Amino acid sequence: MRLRCFFPLAAEDQGRALSALRWPFRDDALLGDLKHGLRVQALDAREISSADERWFLRRVRPYRTDDDTVQGMVVTFMDITSRKRTEVALRESEEHLRRITDALPVLISYVDRDGCYRFNNARYRDWFGIDPSAVQGRRVSEVIGETAFAEIQPLMERALSGETAHFESWLTTEAAGGARCVSAQYIPDTDQRGLTRGFFALVTDVTERRKAEEGLERLRQDNQRNLDELQALLDAAPIGIFFARDPGCQDMMMNQAGAALLRVPPDANPSKSGSHAEELAFRVFHAGHELPPEELPMQQAAALGRTIGGMELDIHFPDGAQLSLLTHAAPLFDDTGQVRGSVGAFVDVSEQKRLEARLRQQTRDLEAINQRKDEFLAMLGHELRNPLTPIRSAVYLLGTNPSPGVDLAWAGEMIDRQVTHLERMVDDLLDVARVRCGTLSLACEEHPLQGLLRECVEAIAPQARKSTWHSPALCRRNRCGSSVTVSVWFRCLPTCSTMRRVTPPSMDRSI
Repeated sequence: MRLRCFFPLAAEDQGRALSALRWPFRDDALLGDLKHGLRVQALDAREISSADERWFLRRVRPYRTDDDTVQGMVVTFMDITSRKRTEVALRESEEHLRRITDALPVLISYVDRDGCYRFNNARYRDWFGIDPSAVQGRRVSEVIGETAFAEIQPLMERALSGETAHFESWLTTEAAGGARCVSAQYIPDTDQRGLTRGFFALVTDVTERRKAEEGLERLRQDNQRNLDELQALLDAAPIGIFFARDPGCQDMMMNQAGAALLRVPPDANPSKSGSHAEELAFRVFHAGHELPPEELPMQQAAALGRTIGGMELDIHFPDGAQLSLLTHAAPLFDDTGQVRGSVGAFVDVSEQKRLEARLRQQTRDLEAINQRKDEFLAMLGHELRNPLTPIRSAVYLLGTNPSPGVDLAWAGEMIDRQVTHLERMVDDLLDVARVRCGTLSLACEEHPLQGLLRECVEAIAPQARKSTWHSPALCRRNRCGSSVTVSVWFRCLPTCSTMRRVTPPSMDRSI
Protein backbone atom coordinates (compact mmCIF):
# COMPACT_ATOMS: atom_id res chain seq x y z
CA MET A 1 0.00 0.00 0.00
CA ARG A 2 2.83 2.39 0.73
CA LEU A 3 4.39 1.61 -2.57
CA ARG A 4 1.08 2.10 -4.34
CA CYS A 5 0.73 5.46 -2.63
CA PHE A 6 4.11 6.42 -3.90
CA PHE A 7 3.34 5.72 -7.54
CA PRO A 8 0.15 4.35 -9.23
CA LEU A 9 0.19 0.65 -10.08
CA ALA A 10 -2.93 -0.65 -11.81
CA ALA A 11 -4.01 -4.32 -11.97
CA GLU A 12 -3.29 -4.48 -15.64
CA ASP A 13 0.33 -3.49 -14.94
CA GLN A 14 0.93 -6.91 -13.45
CA GLY A 15 2.91 -9.07 -15.80
CA ARG A 16 4.27 -6.16 -17.76
CA ALA A 17 7.96 -5.54 -18.18
CA LEU A 18 9.57 -3.02 -15.82
CA SER A 19 10.73 -1.00 -18.77
CA ALA A 20 7.09 -0.52 -19.77
CA LEU A 21 6.08 0.94 -16.46
CA ARG A 22 6.17 4.63 -15.60
CA TRP A 23 8.96 4.37 -13.00
CA PRO A 24 9.20 7.33 -10.56
CA PHE A 25 12.82 6.56 -9.59
CA ARG A 26 16.04 7.77 -11.12
CA ASP A 27 17.29 4.22 -11.31
CA ASP A 28 18.76 3.34 -14.68
CA ALA A 29 20.77 0.54 -13.11
CA LEU A 30 17.76 -1.46 -11.86
CA LEU A 31 17.56 -3.92 -14.76
CA GLY A 32 21.25 -4.50 -14.66
CA ASP A 33 21.18 -5.10 -10.91
CA LEU A 34 18.27 -7.59 -11.34
CA LYS A 35 20.12 -9.56 -13.98
CA HIS A 36 23.25 -9.54 -11.88
CA GLY A 37 21.30 -10.69 -8.83
CA LEU A 38 19.73 -13.56 -10.75
CA ARG A 39 23.12 -14.59 -11.98
CA VAL A 40 25.03 -14.42 -8.73
CA GLN A 41 22.01 -14.88 -6.45
CA ALA A 42 23.36 -12.28 -3.99
CA LEU A 43 22.03 -9.21 -2.26
CA ASP A 44 22.69 -5.91 -3.99
CA ALA A 45 21.90 -2.45 -2.55
CA ARG A 46 21.97 1.00 -4.11
CA GLU A 47 20.89 4.51 -3.08
CA ILE A 48 18.51 6.09 -5.58
CA SER A 49 16.49 9.25 -5.73
CA SER A 50 12.99 9.98 -6.96
CA ALA A 51 11.62 12.73 -9.09
CA ASP A 52 10.41 14.60 -6.01
CA GLU A 53 13.92 14.63 -4.49
CA ARG A 54 13.34 11.79 -2.11
CA TRP A 55 15.98 9.16 -1.43
CA PHE A 56 15.56 5.40 -1.10
CA LEU A 57 17.80 2.48 -0.30
CA ARG A 58 16.97 -0.01 -2.99
CA ARG A 59 17.87 -3.64 -2.34
CA VAL A 60 17.66 -6.51 -4.83
CA ARG A 61 17.67 -10.08 -3.53
CA PRO A 62 16.68 -13.48 -5.04
CA TYR A 63 13.14 -14.86 -4.45
CA ARG A 64 13.37 -18.49 -3.44
CA THR A 65 10.64 -21.12 -3.10
CA ASP A 66 10.36 -23.77 -0.45
CA ASP A 67 12.62 -26.07 -2.43
CA ASP A 68 15.21 -23.27 -2.65
CA THR A 69 14.48 -22.57 -6.29
CA VAL A 70 15.05 -19.03 -7.48
CA GLN A 71 11.92 -17.92 -9.26
CA GLY A 72 12.63 -14.18 -9.46
CA MET A 73 13.95 -11.14 -7.69
CA VAL A 74 12.49 -9.20 -4.80
CA VAL A 75 13.06 -5.40 -4.91
CA THR A 76 12.61 -3.44 -1.67
CA PHE A 77 12.67 0.33 -1.20
CA MET A 78 13.53 1.98 2.13
CA ASP A 79 12.95 5.72 2.50
CA ILE A 80 16.27 7.28 3.63
CA THR A 81 15.43 10.86 2.69
CA SER A 82 15.95 12.28 6.20
CA ARG A 83 19.26 10.47 6.62
CA LYS A 84 20.39 11.51 3.17
CA ARG A 85 19.48 15.11 3.80
CA THR A 86 21.40 14.97 7.04
CA GLU A 87 24.42 13.60 5.23
CA VAL A 88 24.12 16.27 2.56
CA ALA A 89 23.86 18.95 5.23
CA LEU A 90 26.85 17.46 6.99
CA ARG A 91 28.87 17.44 3.79
CA GLU A 92 27.85 21.00 3.04
CA SER A 93 28.79 21.96 6.58
CA GLU A 94 32.13 20.24 6.16
CA GLU A 95 32.70 22.01 2.87
CA HIS A 96 31.72 25.30 4.39
CA LEU A 97 34.02 24.65 7.33
CA ARG A 98 36.84 23.73 4.99
CA ARG A 99 36.33 26.87 2.96
CA ILE A 100 36.50 28.86 6.17
CA THR A 101 39.64 27.12 7.41
CA ASP A 102 41.24 27.42 3.98
CA ALA A 103 40.57 31.16 3.97
CA LEU A 104 42.17 31.70 7.37
CA PRO A 105 45.83 32.80 7.37
CA VAL A 106 46.51 30.11 9.95
CA LEU A 107 47.77 26.57 9.51
CA ILE A 108 45.01 24.38 11.01
CA SER A 109 45.33 20.65 11.49
CA TYR A 110 44.11 17.76 13.59
CA VAL A 111 46.61 15.20 14.88
CA ASP A 112 45.53 11.87 16.42
CA ARG A 113 47.15 10.00 19.28
CA ASP A 114 49.53 8.27 16.89
CA GLY A 115 50.94 11.62 15.75
CA CYS A 116 49.32 11.42 12.32
CA TYR A 117 47.51 14.19 10.49
CA ARG A 118 43.74 13.69 10.09
CA PHE A 119 42.80 17.14 8.89
CA ASN A 120 44.74 19.91 7.19
CA ASN A 121 43.65 23.17 5.64
CA ALA A 122 44.95 24.73 2.44
CA ARG A 123 47.80 26.55 4.22
CA TYR A 124 49.80 23.34 4.11
CA ARG A 125 50.01 23.82 0.37
CA ASP A 126 51.44 27.31 0.89
CA TRP A 127 53.88 26.22 3.58
CA PHE A 128 55.07 22.84 2.39
CA GLY A 129 54.12 22.84 -1.28
CA ILE A 130 51.95 19.70 -0.98
CA ASP A 131 48.20 19.13 -1.26
CA PRO A 132 46.44 18.97 2.13
CA SER A 133 44.77 15.68 1.21
CA ALA A 134 48.22 14.18 0.65
CA VAL A 135 49.20 15.05 4.21
CA GLN A 136 46.34 13.17 5.86
CA GLY A 137 47.47 9.91 7.44
CA ARG A 138 51.15 10.93 7.45
CA ARG A 139 53.15 11.49 10.60
CA VAL A 140 54.02 15.01 11.66
CA SER A 141 57.73 14.22 11.66
CA GLU A 142 57.54 13.15 8.00
CA VAL A 143 55.97 16.43 6.94
CA ILE A 144 57.87 19.06 8.92
CA GLY A 145 61.19 17.23 9.27
CA GLU A 146 63.06 15.71 12.18
CA THR A 147 64.74 18.98 13.24
CA ALA A 148 61.52 20.92 13.70
CA PHE A 149 59.73 17.87 15.13
CA ALA A 150 62.36 17.54 17.86
CA GLU A 151 61.50 21.08 19.00
CA ILE A 152 57.72 20.63 19.11
CA GLN A 153 57.56 17.01 20.31
CA PRO A 154 57.45 17.94 24.04
CA LEU A 155 54.57 20.32 23.32
CA MET A 156 52.69 17.63 21.38
CA GLU A 157 53.07 15.25 24.31
CA ARG A 158 51.62 17.92 26.62
CA ALA A 159 48.63 18.38 24.30
CA LEU A 160 48.04 14.59 24.07
CA SER A 161 48.12 14.44 27.87
CA GLY A 162 45.17 16.85 27.96
CA GLU A 163 47.04 20.14 28.54
CA THR A 164 46.79 23.12 26.21
CA ALA A 165 50.26 24.07 24.98
CA HIS A 166 51.41 27.34 23.45
CA PHE A 167 54.78 28.43 22.13
CA GLU A 168 56.38 31.00 19.82
CA SER A 169 59.83 30.39 18.38
CA TRP A 170 61.86 29.97 15.23
CA LEU A 171 61.49 26.59 13.50
CA THR A 172 63.67 25.31 10.71
CA THR A 173 61.74 23.10 8.28
CA GLU A 174 63.28 21.83 5.06
CA ALA A 175 59.94 21.51 3.29
CA ALA A 176 58.85 25.03 4.31
CA GLY A 177 61.93 26.58 2.73
CA GLY A 178 64.00 27.50 5.78
CA ALA A 179 63.42 29.13 9.14
CA ARG A 180 60.02 30.45 10.14
CA CYS A 181 58.96 32.11 13.32
CA VAL A 182 55.65 30.51 14.32
CA SER A 183 53.15 31.03 17.08
CA ALA A 184 51.37 27.72 17.77
CA GLN A 185 48.63 26.58 20.09
CA TYR A 186 47.82 22.89 20.66
CA ILE A 187 44.29 22.31 21.99
CA PRO A 188 43.52 18.75 23.19
CA ASP A 189 40.42 16.91 21.88
CA THR A 190 38.83 14.86 24.67
CA ASP A 191 35.75 12.61 24.59
CA GLN A 192 32.97 12.35 27.17
CA ARG A 193 35.07 10.01 29.28
CA GLY A 194 37.95 12.55 29.40
CA LEU A 195 40.20 10.53 27.13
CA THR A 196 42.32 12.54 24.66
CA ARG A 197 41.74 11.41 21.11
CA GLY A 198 44.16 13.96 19.59
CA PHE A 199 44.65 17.68 19.44
CA PHE A 200 43.92 20.64 17.21
CA ALA A 201 46.96 22.61 16.04
CA LEU A 202 46.60 26.30 15.24
CA VAL A 203 49.90 27.59 13.82
CA THR A 204 50.46 31.19 12.68
CA ASP A 205 53.44 32.39 10.67
CA VAL A 206 54.69 35.44 12.58
CA THR A 207 58.01 35.73 10.74
CA GLU A 208 57.28 39.19 9.34
CA ARG A 209 55.89 40.36 12.65
CA ARG A 210 58.92 39.05 14.51
CA LYS A 211 61.26 40.69 12.00
CA ALA A 212 59.32 43.92 12.36
CA GLU A 213 59.49 43.63 16.16
CA GLU A 214 63.19 42.91 16.02
CA GLY A 215 63.63 45.87 13.68
CA LEU A 216 61.61 48.05 16.05
CA GLU A 217 63.67 46.79 18.96
CA ARG A 218 66.89 47.64 17.13
CA LEU A 219 65.43 51.03 16.27
CA ARG A 220 64.42 51.51 19.91
CA GLN A 221 67.91 50.58 21.04
CA ASP A 222 69.43 52.94 18.47
CA ASN A 223 67.09 55.71 19.59
CA GLN A 224 67.90 55.01 23.22
CA ARG A 225 71.61 55.06 22.43
CA ASN A 226 71.17 58.35 20.56
CA LEU A 227 69.18 59.75 23.46
CA ASP A 228 71.86 58.65 25.90
CA GLU A 229 74.53 60.24 23.73
CA LEU A 230 72.47 63.42 23.41
CA GLN A 231 71.87 63.47 27.17
CA ALA A 232 75.58 62.96 27.80
CA LEU A 233 76.34 65.76 25.34
CA LEU A 234 73.85 68.07 27.05
CA ASP A 235 75.25 67.21 30.47
CA ALA A 236 78.83 67.76 29.27
CA ALA A 237 78.08 70.98 27.38
CA PRO A 238 79.56 74.02 29.16
CA ILE A 239 76.58 76.17 28.14
CA GLY A 240 73.03 76.18 29.43
CA ILE A 241 70.54 74.51 27.07
CA PHE A 242 66.80 74.88 27.69
CA PHE A 243 63.79 73.21 26.00
CA ALA A 244 60.21 74.50 26.08
CA ARG A 245 57.60 71.77 25.60
CA ASP A 246 54.65 74.03 24.76
CA PRO A 247 54.09 77.12 22.59
CA GLY A 248 53.65 79.32 25.69
CA CYS A 249 57.00 78.14 27.11
CA GLN A 250 55.33 77.39 30.45
CA ASP A 251 56.92 73.96 30.81
CA MET A 252 60.70 73.88 30.41
CA MET A 253 63.55 71.48 31.02
CA MET A 254 67.29 72.12 31.05
CA ASN A 255 70.68 70.48 31.27
CA GLN A 256 72.97 70.53 34.28
CA ALA A 257 74.89 73.58 33.06
CA GLY A 258 71.63 75.52 32.73
CA ALA A 259 70.59 74.54 36.25
CA ALA A 260 73.98 75.67 37.56
CA LEU A 261 73.64 79.03 35.80
CA LEU A 262 70.24 79.78 37.34
CA ARG A 263 71.04 78.13 40.71
CA VAL A 264 68.00 75.83 40.56
CA PRO A 265 67.66 72.01 40.84
CA PRO A 266 68.12 70.12 37.54
CA ASP A 267 64.53 68.79 37.66
CA ALA A 268 62.96 72.20 38.34
CA ASN A 269 60.90 74.18 35.83
CA PRO A 270 62.97 77.33 35.08
CA SER A 271 60.24 79.05 33.05
CA LYS A 272 59.34 82.60 34.06
CA SER A 273 56.01 82.01 32.26
CA GLY A 274 55.10 78.93 34.30
CA SER A 275 52.76 78.61 37.26
CA HIS A 276 55.70 78.40 39.70
CA ALA A 277 57.56 81.44 38.33
CA GLU A 278 57.23 83.29 41.66
CA GLU A 279 59.33 80.57 43.29
CA LEU A 280 62.29 81.38 41.04
CA ALA A 281 64.65 83.68 42.95
CA PHE A 282 66.56 85.14 40.00
CA ARG A 283 65.53 88.20 37.98
CA VAL A 284 66.27 88.85 34.32
CA PHE A 285 67.42 92.26 33.05
CA HIS A 286 68.28 93.64 29.64
CA ALA A 287 69.84 97.04 28.99
CA GLY A 288 69.24 98.01 32.61
CA HIS A 289 65.52 97.17 32.95
CA GLU A 290 63.80 93.97 34.05
CA LEU A 291 62.17 91.95 31.27
CA PRO A 292 58.60 90.62 31.52
CA PRO A 293 58.21 86.89 30.69
CA GLU A 294 56.79 87.49 27.21
CA GLU A 295 59.91 89.45 26.19
CA LEU A 296 62.37 86.70 27.09
CA PRO A 297 64.24 85.15 24.12
CA MET A 298 62.63 81.69 24.15
CA GLN A 299 59.13 83.14 24.55
CA GLN A 300 59.74 85.53 21.65
CA ALA A 301 61.10 82.73 19.44
CA ALA A 302 57.98 80.61 20.09
CA ALA A 303 55.61 83.55 19.64
CA LEU A 304 57.22 84.92 16.47
CA GLY A 305 58.25 81.58 14.95
CA ARG A 306 61.78 82.76 14.19
CA THR A 307 65.27 82.68 15.70
CA ILE A 308 66.18 85.27 18.34
CA GLY A 309 69.97 85.56 18.62
CA GLY A 310 72.68 87.71 20.16
CA MET A 311 70.59 89.04 23.06
CA GLU A 312 72.55 89.77 26.25
CA LEU A 313 70.78 89.23 29.56
CA ASP A 314 71.86 90.09 33.09
CA ILE A 315 70.75 87.65 35.78
CA HIS A 316 70.45 89.13 39.26
CA PHE A 317 70.38 86.92 42.37
CA PRO A 318 69.11 87.82 45.85
CA ASP A 319 72.65 87.74 47.31
CA GLY A 320 73.69 90.55 44.96
CA ALA A 321 75.56 88.35 42.50
CA GLN A 322 75.11 89.01 38.80
CA LEU A 323 75.57 86.90 35.72
CA SER A 324 75.84 88.01 32.09
CA LEU A 325 74.42 85.60 29.49
CA LEU A 326 74.55 85.68 25.70
CA THR A 327 71.35 84.01 24.49
CA HIS A 328 70.20 82.33 21.27
CA ALA A 329 66.68 80.89 20.90
CA ALA A 330 64.90 79.09 18.05
CA PRO A 331 61.32 77.75 17.65
CA LEU A 332 60.42 74.05 17.44
CA PHE A 333 57.74 72.88 14.97
CA ASP A 334 55.47 69.82 14.84
CA ASP A 335 54.54 67.72 11.79
CA THR A 336 51.92 70.24 10.70
CA GLY A 337 54.33 73.18 10.83
CA GLN A 338 52.85 74.65 14.01
CA VAL A 339 55.11 75.91 16.80
CA ARG A 340 55.24 73.34 19.59
CA GLY A 341 57.92 74.98 21.74
CA SER A 342 61.41 76.41 21.54
CA VAL A 343 65.02 75.71 22.39
CA GLY A 344 67.53 78.14 23.84
CA ALA A 345 71.29 78.22 24.38
CA PHE A 346 72.68 80.48 27.11
CA VAL A 347 76.41 81.21 27.28
CA ASP A 348 77.99 82.71 30.38
CA VAL A 349 79.97 85.73 29.21
CA SER A 350 80.56 87.23 32.66
CA GLU A 351 84.25 86.36 32.66
CA GLN A 352 84.56 87.55 29.08
CA LYS A 353 83.07 90.91 30.00
CA ARG A 354 85.42 91.15 32.99
CA LEU A 355 88.34 90.37 30.71
CA GLU A 356 87.13 92.97 28.23
CA ALA A 357 86.99 95.56 31.04
CA ARG A 358 90.49 94.60 32.15
CA LEU A 359 91.64 94.82 28.55
CA ARG A 360 90.16 98.28 28.21
CA GLN A 361 91.87 99.34 31.45
CA GLN A 362 95.16 97.87 30.28
CA THR A 363 94.72 99.71 26.99
CA ARG A 364 94.24 102.96 28.86
CA ASP A 365 97.27 102.17 31.03
CA LEU A 366 99.38 101.43 27.96
CA GLU A 367 98.24 104.64 26.35
CA ALA A 368 99.24 106.52 29.50
CA ILE A 369 102.60 104.74 29.57
CA ASN A 370 103.10 105.54 25.92
CA GLN A 371 102.26 109.16 26.59
CA ARG A 372 104.71 109.28 29.48
CA LYS A 373 107.32 107.68 27.25
CA ASP A 374 106.74 110.31 24.59
CA GLU A 375 107.00 113.05 27.20
CA PHE A 376 110.15 111.47 28.57
CA LEU A 377 111.69 111.16 25.11
CA ALA A 378 110.74 114.74 24.33
CA MET A 379 112.31 115.93 27.59
CA LEU A 380 115.33 113.70 27.09
CA GLY A 381 115.81 114.96 23.56
CA HIS A 382 115.63 118.51 24.85
CA GLU A 383 118.09 117.72 27.62
CA LEU A 384 120.44 116.06 25.18
CA ARG A 385 120.67 119.27 23.23
CA ASN A 386 121.56 121.35 26.29
CA PRO A 387 125.13 119.99 26.86
CA LEU A 388 125.92 120.44 23.22
CA THR A 389 125.96 124.24 23.52
CA PRO A 390 128.81 124.41 26.13
CA ILE A 391 130.78 121.85 24.19
CA ARG A 392 130.27 123.82 21.02
CA SER A 393 131.34 127.03 22.92
CA ALA A 394 134.49 125.34 24.21
CA VAL A 395 135.31 124.07 20.74
CA TYR A 396 134.68 127.56 19.40
CA LEU A 397 137.05 129.13 21.94
CA LEU A 398 139.69 126.52 21.26
CA GLY A 399 139.35 127.10 17.55
CA THR A 400 139.14 130.87 17.49
CA ASN A 401 141.71 131.76 20.26
CA PRO A 402 144.81 129.68 19.73
CA SER A 403 146.85 132.21 21.75
CA PRO A 404 148.81 131.04 24.83
CA GLY A 405 146.31 132.89 27.06
CA VAL A 406 143.52 130.43 26.41
CA ASP A 407 142.82 128.17 29.44
CA LEU A 408 142.91 124.73 27.87
CA ALA A 409 142.33 123.04 31.22
CA TRP A 410 139.13 124.98 31.74
CA ALA A 411 137.88 124.04 28.30
CA GLY A 412 138.73 120.39 28.86
CA GLU A 413 136.96 120.31 32.22
CA MET A 414 133.85 121.85 30.75
CA ILE A 415 133.79 119.35 27.88
CA ASP A 416 134.32 116.47 30.35
CA ARG A 417 131.45 117.64 32.56
CA GLN A 418 129.08 117.92 29.63
CA VAL A 419 130.10 114.51 28.24
CA THR A 420 129.46 112.98 31.69
CA HIS A 421 126.06 114.62 31.68
CA LEU A 422 125.38 113.13 28.23
CA GLU A 423 126.43 109.66 29.42
CA ARG A 424 124.05 109.86 32.35
CA MET A 425 121.14 110.82 30.11
CA VAL A 426 121.99 108.03 27.68
CA ASP A 427 121.93 105.58 30.61
CA ASP A 428 118.47 106.89 31.51
CA LEU A 429 117.37 106.44 27.92
CA LEU A 430 118.50 102.80 27.97
CA ASP A 431 116.75 102.10 31.25
CA VAL A 432 113.52 100.74 29.74
CA ALA A 433 111.99 99.71 33.05
CA ARG A 434 112.09 103.29 34.31
CA VAL A 435 110.56 104.51 31.07
CA ARG A 436 107.65 102.00 31.40
CA CYS A 437 106.98 102.94 34.99
CA GLY A 438 107.29 106.66 34.28
CA THR A 439 109.75 107.15 37.16
CA LEU A 440 112.75 109.01 35.94
CA SER A 441 114.72 109.78 39.10
CA LEU A 442 117.23 112.61 39.42
CA ALA A 443 120.62 112.03 41.06
CA CYS A 444 120.82 114.73 43.78
CA GLU A 445 124.28 116.01 44.76
CA GLU A 446 125.57 119.06 46.66
CA HIS A 447 127.35 121.65 44.53
CA PRO A 448 128.37 125.23 45.27
CA LEU A 449 125.94 127.53 43.56
CA GLN A 450 128.84 129.79 42.51
CA GLY A 451 130.44 126.94 40.59
CA LEU A 452 127.16 126.08 38.94
CA LEU A 453 126.62 129.66 37.88
CA ARG A 454 130.15 129.76 36.57
CA GLU A 455 129.37 126.74 34.42
CA CYS A 456 126.31 128.50 33.15
CA VAL A 457 128.31 131.60 32.35
CA GLU A 458 130.88 129.52 30.58
CA ALA A 459 128.12 127.85 28.60
CA ILE A 460 126.79 131.14 27.35
CA ALA A 461 130.12 132.94 27.16
CA PRO A 462 129.87 133.60 23.45
CA GLN A 463 126.52 135.29 23.88
CA ALA A 464 127.50 137.21 27.03
CA ARG A 465 130.83 138.60 25.91
CA LYS A 466 129.22 141.80 24.86
CA SER A 467 127.79 142.30 28.39
CA THR A 468 129.78 143.19 31.53
CA TRP A 469 128.22 141.48 34.60
CA HIS A 470 129.55 139.31 37.35
CA SER A 471 128.16 136.97 40.02
CA PRO A 472 128.93 137.47 43.72
CA ALA A 473 130.39 134.74 45.82
CA LEU A 474 127.52 132.50 46.90
CA CYS A 475 128.05 129.95 49.60
CA ARG A 476 124.52 128.43 49.62
CA ARG A 477 124.52 124.87 48.34
CA ASN A 478 122.05 123.33 46.01
CA ARG A 479 120.71 119.73 46.41
CA CYS A 480 119.80 118.96 42.86
CA GLY A 481 121.71 117.61 39.96
CA SER A 482 124.40 119.91 38.68
CA SER A 483 123.41 119.23 35.10
CA VAL A 484 119.79 120.11 35.83
CA THR A 485 120.80 123.31 37.64
CA VAL A 486 123.07 124.30 34.83
CA SER A 487 120.25 123.61 32.43
CA VAL A 488 117.90 125.86 34.39
CA TRP A 489 120.35 128.68 34.63
CA PHE A 490 121.31 128.12 31.02
CA ARG A 491 117.73 129.05 30.11
CA CYS A 492 117.68 132.07 32.44
CA LEU A 493 121.05 133.71 31.83
CA PRO A 494 120.61 134.47 28.14
CA THR A 495 117.51 136.36 29.09
CA CYS A 496 119.43 138.19 31.80
CA SER A 497 122.20 139.09 29.37
CA THR A 498 119.60 140.35 26.93
CA MET A 499 117.90 142.35 29.66
CA ARG A 500 121.28 143.80 30.65
CA ARG A 501 121.47 145.60 27.40
CA VAL A 502 118.30 147.47 28.25
CA THR A 503 118.90 147.87 31.99
CA PRO A 504 119.64 151.44 33.19
CA PRO A 505 123.21 151.98 34.48
CA SER A 506 121.91 152.84 37.93
CA MET A 507 120.68 149.28 38.52
CA ASP A 508 122.91 146.68 40.17
CA ARG A 509 124.61 144.43 37.69
CA SER A 510 124.98 141.63 40.16
CA ILE A 511 122.64 138.66 40.22
